[in-house]
Amino acid sequence: MKLSFTKVASALVLALTVIVTGCNDDGPNGPDSNPLSVESINPTAGQPGDEVTITGTGFANNADDNSVTFAGDVTASISSVSATELVVTVPQGATTGPITVSVDGESATTSEFAISSEPQPEIPEPYASFPGTKIAADETWSNDTTLVGPHFVLPGVTLTVEAGVEVTFEYHNGNDDKVGAIYTLASDDQNFSEPRETAKLVAEGTADQPIVFTSDRKQINSWGGIIMTGRASNNIPGGQGTVEGIEQDIFYGADADGNFNDSDDSGSLEYVRIEYAGYSINAGSELQSLTLYSIGSETNINHVNLFGSSDDGIELFGGTVDIKYLVVYGADDDSFDYDQGWSGKGQFWLAVQRDGADQGFENDGCADEADCDQGSGPGSPNISNATVIAPKNTASGKDNMGLKLREGLQGAYRNIIVSNFVGNPFYLDGENNANDDTYENYDSGDLVLENFVLQNNGPWASSDESRYSAVYEYTSSDKPADLFNNPSNYDYSLPSGSAYLSGGQAPSDSWFDDVSFRGAVGESGTQWDWVNEGIWVKWPI
Repeated sequence: MKLSFTKVASALVLALTVIVTGCNDDGPNGPDSNPLSVESINPTAGQPGDEVTITGTGFANNADDNSVTFAGDVTASISSVSATELVVTVPQGATTGPITVSVDGESATTSEFAISSEPQPEIPEPYASFPGTKIAADETWSNDTTLVGPHFVLPGVTLTVEAGVEVTFEYHNGNDDKVGAIYTLASDDQNFSEPRETAKLVAEGTADQPIVFTSDRKQINSWGGIIMTGRASNNIPGGQGTVEGIEQDIFYGADADGNFNDSDDSGSLEYVRIEYAGYSINAGSELQSLTLYSIGSETNINHVNLFGSSDDGIELFGGTVDIKYLVVYGADDDSFDYDQGWSGKGQFWLAVQRDGADQGFENDGCADEADCDQGSGPGSPNISNATVIAPKNTASGKDNMGLKLREGLQGAYRNIIVSNFVGNPFYLDGENNANDDTYENYDSGDLVLENFVLQNNGPWASSDESRYSAVYEYTSSDKPADLFNNPSNYDYSLPSGSAYLSGGQAPSDSWFDDVSFRGAVGESGTQWDWVNEGIWVKWPI
């Protein structure tokens, strides 16, 4: 059969046209747009009537030019549209399967969307916009797990971690949105369909099966730690503050009506170790191992070990929570830091400083010294039986102190051992600052200091040595080995026969254990040698 040149040429032109058309990478919005693709869906399960966000590229900017079909061959209505995001409503009749997005003759398919028989957890704004993972229904972690990025326990939800579980966060590589952390969020009576109580973290280990929160990197600054927010009182002007170290606004303190709840309950931490934490987005906005914002008195915190932090060991912003049996090792900044009117109780606190760290205690009474009469008023903690010990490294250039008390602080500190600090064993600000009442609070009895033991610290400021002579006594030796049982092996119990097994007096409050020894740890080998119980406390190898 003979083919004419004209017919052959026409066939070649047609074939080339098909090839060019089939290979065209232009997206549905024109030659400069991205090709159609689907990257993710959120949530991945739901019921008819729920909203689903589809992210990707190449969507049409006009809702009518997009078609979204669920399994079951039913079409969804589109409520919001952009070139990279579609918000659709799950249609009646939808079944479990992928979702298909069609634009201008092209199609892209999502991963499976499950039609669930149970209602999906409610995640309203502002929480839906938070980065990372939102824990919107009660969960229990029974096995070791590795996590990425921040995890937010929403109001009304309880996260339970069982004894012996290790929770590991992947290193963030400097990406703020990937910094691992667990946030428990304060109560909310505004944004959910019904009022929600404060979220709870219940992590109750044992001495031999502690719960460990850690990082795969095993270095400080590797994740953001545990951050708990509540509704207990503080003295912030207006009563409500926002959490540091995260770009999103997470509120704590007074509720929308300006009310506090001093008996707020954020759960329980017991025989828990938090290690290699701390992160700073910028100066003055840091995360530490454990951060407590307006946490209430119904929260249970005891036997907690904070090992290595790029900021403070623990920091409290207001609140009424009580803490017993607390060990901080190797914080970069302060070991025990609190501000904004924390007025809880503490007993049996041990801090071992690292080279270059700041204060053992850095405690501020007021968020704003000029406006400190509202809310809970000046901070008034009641601390008994603490030991703070430093390496006394003058080469670091840090004139660190055992206790630095300031900004109108009130309260009581009893039975404290301070050892090896370069600077003052303790210092009360306000002698030369008319706006700070801390110095005068000691004279008036609003700030009580009793039964201190001081060993090998730096020189006093001005006349403080004589001013506080009734507060303290010096040890007979400058060597920590003569004060503690075996400090070279991190044993800070008191040896049998120590003069400091007596001379202390616990506060007249039933919450406190009625012991007579001074410092955090009692006689070696007794029930008061609590740090050496089990394996829950970690020390450097």
